[in-house]
Amino acid sequence: MVNNSPELEKIFVEECMKYNYNIVSKPEFELNENEVVRITSEKNKLGKKRTILDKNDYKVFKQHGNIYELKSTSSDKSVFRPRYEIFSNI
Repeated sequence: MVNNSPELEKIFVEECMKYNYNIVSKPEFELNENEVVRITSEKNKLGKKRTILDKNDYKVFKQHGNIYELKSTSSDKSVFRPRYEIFSNI
């Protein structure tokens, strides 16, 4: 609980839910099948960049709940990634 106060806890949870709803309700949040996207690579602990995009392009193949199945456009490699690791604006 937030400082043992149920009212503060309720306000905090409501604000988090509003923030999440605003992100999910945007039209560009949903990915369509065969849409070309990029994914983030593993973070470099010594580097200063927050995210590094993978050089390969991927197409959205299927959605399994919150996980997307992506197929590489250059090979038959397929990967499974959550939505927050996928960038649709190339």
